[in-house]
Amino acid sequence: MKWLFVFLVLFNLGAFGWGVLSRAPQGESWQLREFHPEKIRVLSPEDVAKLTAHGKPGALAARASVQQCLVWSGVTEADVGRARTLLAGLPGKPGFNELQGGERERYWVYLPPAKSTSEAERTIEKLGEKGLDSKDYFIVRDPGSMRNAISLGVFSTREAAQFRLSSLQDKGVSNAELGLRDKVSVSDFVLFDSSDAMQEELGRLSGQIRLSEVIKRDCPAQ
Repeated sequence: MKWLFVFLVLFNLGAFGWGVLSRAPQGESWQLREFHPEKIRVLSPEDVAKLTAHGKPGALAARASVQQCLVWSGVTEADVGRARTLLAGLPGKPGFNELQGGERERYWVYLPPAKSTSEAERTIEKLGEKGLDSKDYFIVRDPGSMRNAISLGVFSTREAAQFRLSSLQDKGVSNAELGLRDKVSVSDFVLFDSSDAMQEELGRLSGQIRLSEVIKRDCPAQ
């Protein structure tokens, strides 16, 4: 009898196992899933930080709340004192930080040096005939290899100089050239007031200092 009891137990276990394996999970077919180890990518700490930031409901709101500042940029060392005086006269006496901007390159558009001053003056007359404003050019009088060259504008970026060169070519000034003018030490003034009224006032002041500009950007960390 004992062997019969063991046989029945084993039979029932086998029948139960077959029934489980033969039934597919509800809602999907029973099949082996493909595994692709080559598609596994280990996330870097930066990736994890990005995923965490996207998952936070307040992440975008926090970025939107970053304070905006006005930056009076590209004030040369020679004009820093004057810029401070002009800022002190702004309405409301807005607070500002002065930052050293280091050295920056300046570019210019010019006509190559003439053989003599009289020849350079004749070239100036021809520029006037092409419709150029007399305020937009001058003869270089300084001693050196560029004496009697005609400067057609100095710019704080190469892009601005390239735009000037293209506009001159459209007016028929075909022999103008673009080159590096010099390197100057500059400072930036950061104002913690980005209102339209203050931007207009600061824009007016920047017009009094050549090659400086006003931009709006996120305030630096304090």
